Amino acid sequence: MVSQKYSKDEVVEDSVSVLNEFQSMPRRTKSHDGKMVCPKCSSFMTMGYDEPECISCGYADYAFTGIKKRLNKRLISSATKHIFRYIGPYPNLFEKLAYVKVVRVGHRAVFAVTCPFCGDGMEQFVLSGKRGDKNEKRYFCGVGHRVSITPRPEGSFGWK
Repeated sequence: MVSQKYSKDEVVEDSVSVLNEFQSMPRRTKSHDGKMVCPKCSSFMTMGYDEPECISCGYADYAFTGIKKRLNKRLISSATKHIFRYIGPYPNLFEKLAYVKVVRVGHRAVFAVTCPFCGDGMEQFVLSGKRGDKNEKRYFCGVGHRVSITPRPEGSFGWK
């Protein structure tokens, strides 16, 4: 084995250039699909408790400041009021809209329907003896109006 001798100045100069190169490396890089890549070994990093860390080499990015809070995309907490159009056979009702909100009742998600005729809240009921569509939900208001929320062929909902 042949060993090569370096002068002290060459070693210091070489170590300074390596240090400068390391400091100029990007702290975190992202791949084309948006995942963070480790600057040491170029494998994907996972999020630990407080900072991203590489599971291959153990690198942890302690300069990481925080995570953007994810928007809650759950159906229950969206607080969105949906507008359902009339899909029945009577043309004079095509302009009437039913306003529907998804709410939690116990451990279930149900529709809170506003009557398209009088604007009152509606309660869900089941017609005894009649079999409707299994996805159809029936509602009535205090005045006596009845509305059926039913799925449309394209995936949205309507009322009749």
